[in-house]
Amino acid sequence: MLKAWPIVVPFAPRLGELFGSDRVEVRRAFPQVVSMVKASALLHQFQRQFDGDGRLIAATDDYQLARHLLAGPMSRLLGGRMSDPARRFADRLAERFAVDERFTSTEAAKGESSTRRAVTSWLAELCEASAVEQIESHKGSKPAIWKRTTLDLQDVSDDCPELPALRDVFPDGSFRHSDKGKSDVA
Repeated sequence: MLKAWPIVVPFAPRLGELFGSDRVEVRRAFPQVVSMVKASALLHQFQRQFDGDGRLIAATDDYQLARHLLAGPMSRLLGGRMSDPARRFADRLAERFAVDERFTSTEAAKGESSTRRAVTSWLAELCEASAVEQIESHKGSKPAIWKRTTLDLQDVSDDCPELPALRDVFPDGSFRHSDKGKSDVA
């Protein structure tokens, strides 16, 4: 039932202005976001409008969906969010070690079904988020020493600051209203 339509994203210029341009990773993410908006518009073509040239018009709902779906993966890619496995590992550490209690990388890996490399990666992620602190680096066969901090991971944002907020892309407040129905725009 779906047809391939050319799609126009009228808010793409505004979105492009708001996207950060200082990091190459962020610049490379912009076309992915626009593609996701177009995919949403195509999938919702029976609820979208067409312009005078017969092109499907992407709606605010399409950006909202794209932002929702891409926030987690992009924030991890761009360094802003902790991965779900690292969060679960932090929960397991909290069950085994008290705040400020010292433990080694080896002790942290005990009982884990994942590889040592995964545990090391999770510890690095938790350290970057300030959920754990490295007291001593590893030296030769001597493992690194860590301690948990008082940071509550519930306070760590799941949002992606590199993806512009709806209120910034649609400052007129149009993001609060959905575009329903298929009609021609003159």
